[in-house]
Amino acid sequence: MEWRIETNGDKAVPFAVIHRREISNPEDENKPTEVLVVAKVAQPEEHEGCTVGLVLATGNAQANDQARKLADEKAKGFACGKDKREVIGNVPDFGRVDN
Repeated sequence: MEWRIETNGDKAVPFAVIHRREISNPEDENKPTEVLVVAKVAQPEEHEGCTVGLVLATGNAQANDQARKLADEKAKGFACGKDKREVIGNVPDFGRVDN
């Protein structure tokens, strides 16, 4: 898990978090797919947190940098429930993801 933080004076405020999920592969149980989930962190005045994007990590050497860029450029202004999440790579469908 990686927090993306903005500093305002002496106060550090997280605006996004990146976490890794392992998704099972129905065709081969021994080869799961890793996905980075980029999420907006709810703020005291807005109370809305949601998924901003998904980045395919398996076989993608740039995945961490892509997830950081997505978090830094989109999370703060992302409108949960209105904006569509961004998907980088061929991310398979899995469980519940907001938006």
